[in-house]
Amino acid sequence: MSRGLGDVYKRQGINAEYGDVRRAIAANVKVGLGTDMSGGYTASMWDAIRLAIVASTVKTLDDQREPLSYNEAFYLATKGGADALDLGDKIGSFAAGKRFDALVLNVVAKDSPIDVFEGQTVDEQWQKMVFCGDDRCTEEVYVDGVLIGGTLFANK
Repeated sequence: MSRGLGDVYKRQGINAEYGDVRRAIAANVKVGLGTDMSGGYTASMWDAIRLAIVASTVKTLDDQREPLSYNEAFYLATKGGADALDLGDKIGSFAAGKRFDALVLNVVAKDSPIDVFEGQTVDEQWQKMVFCGDDRCTEEVYVDGVLIGGTLFANK
């Protein structure tokens, strides 16, 4: 499992040799993204995703490889994490028979930090969510099919 900034801190700085995610994936190593606060300053999965993208971008500056995309980093935080923990048959995607663990997001929610402009595609809005979104955009949180949180939940 990669923990974004925690991995960077533990390896004594951003320029140190830390995990090469693309090489691990190519070698059929199960790779997931998570946070346990062991070396970072936040438990936010959004921040872990963003930091993984930043770390990947810095890592690829020297070797000209492609850094992780926002969709790839999100995959590592969801399906990749479930597979890395050998829980991919139970969680990590919306496939039939799996637990329904999900967030209902709204990029234009009240007080959202995201600006959406006319003509922006769903993918462009999703990219903004990954890079700029936070709990203000999370309207509902489901764990095993049960609504347990989110801004709409808190306002009920």
